Amino acid sequence: MGLLDRFKKRKVDNRVTKDEENDWYFLTASNGDEISLFGIEKLGTIKHTNNDRTELMLGRIIQQEKDKTLYMHSADFLGFELPEGLQISDAIMKAVMKEYEREYQGTKSNQRTLYIGRLINDRNSYMFGKKSQVVQNMLGPIVDVKRKELQAMLRNQNQEQRRILDEQSRKYREAVKASTDRFLKRKEKDREQRKQNPTLKEVDLGIPLKENGKRLENYDGVNINTGDILRLRRVNKIGKDGSGTYLYSAYLTNVSNDEAIEYLGKNPNGYAVCFEMQKRLSDVVKNGNTDEIVQVLKLLSDERNFENDEKLTYAGEIDKNGQAIRRPESTSNAIRLKVQDMQRKFEIAMQQRREGEQR
Repeated sequence: MGLLDRFKKRKVDNRVTKDEENDWYFLTASNGDEISLFGIEKLGTIKHTNNDRTELMLGRIIQQEKDKTLYMHSADFLGFELPEGLQISDAIMKAVMKEYEREYQGTKSNQRTLYIGRLINDRNSYMFGKKSQVVQNMLGPIVDVKRKELQAMLRNQNQEQRRILDEQSRKYREAVKASTDRFLKRKEKDREQRKQNPTLKEVDLGIPLKENGKRLENYDGVNINTGDILRLRRVNKIGKDGSGTYLYSAYLTNVSNDEAIEYLGKNPNGYAVCFEMQKRLSDVVKNGNTDEIVQVLKLLSDERNFENDEKLTYAGEIDKNGQAIRRPESTSNAIRLKVQDMQRKFEIAMQQRREGEQR
C-alpha cells in the first residue's frame, strides 16, 4: 500500500494526521478535499524591526479533490514564520493547513509561491497573521531556485528512467535474438539430420480411420528438399490395374518439428495427391529399404504437390525400376481414367464446401 493509498483511506474528520516515515501531514478540508503538507524545511532566522525573531519555514502543500488523481510535483510552495525555537507540532501543522485552506481554497495548485505570515499563539490557539511584504519578496528568489532544482531532479529522473528502459529494451532484444538464433540453428541442424537420414514410418494417431470400409493409413516421413517432417495422412490404397500397379491417394503437410502447427490450406486434411506404386506402400515401409523409401519421399516432396490446396494433384509414380517419375498423367489407361474421376469428384466436393461456407 502506497502513501497516497493510506491518505485516501483515512477517516474523514478535522484532525491532522501524520505519516511519520515520510514526514507528511494530512488534513480533511471543510469541503471534503484532502490537504497534504510535506517537505518542510527551515530556511533561516529573521530579525524584525521590533526585534522579534522568527524562523522562516518553507514547505510544499496541495489540495486534492476526493478520489481524484494527485500529481504531487504540482504542489505549491508555502512559506510561513514560526517564533524562534518553537518546535513543530501537529497543532501547528494543522494551523498551517487551515490557514492555507482559508486563503486559497478553490484555487488550483501549480507550483505557486504562497505566504501565510507569522504564527500567533493566542492562549494556545494557533493562527497566522502579521504578513510581511519584505518576507514575501524574500521567498520569491528562494522558491525560484527550489523550483529549478525540482525541475532538474525531474529531468534527471526521466533521463535515468529512459536510460533504464532503453537498457532493459536492449537486453530484451538481445535475449530474444539469441534465443531465436539458437532455435533457428537447432531447427536447421534437425533438418539437415533428417535429410541425411530419411525415414518413413507408419504412425498411430489413436483413432482408426476408414473410408468405404477400408482402413486408412498415416505416415511420417522427411521432405527430401527441405528437411521438414513430411506427414502423409489418410493414405488410401484405391486399387490396382491389370499390370499390378497400385493407385494411392493421400493428404500431405510439412511441419518443422513434431510440435509445430500444420498449414492445411483450404482443405482441412492438407494437400490432396494421388500417386502410383509397383509395390504396396506398407510393404516398402516395413522392408525399410532406404533407396525405395527415398524414392517415395522424393516423389511426394515435390513442391508442385503443394501448389494448389483446392485440387487433387497427380504426383506421378514409382516405376518398375523403383525410380520416382513425375508425369502430368498416368501411362495406364485404367489408372488415368480413375484419377480423372477422382479429380472431378474432388473438385465437386470443394465447390460444395465453398458454397457451404458462403451461406
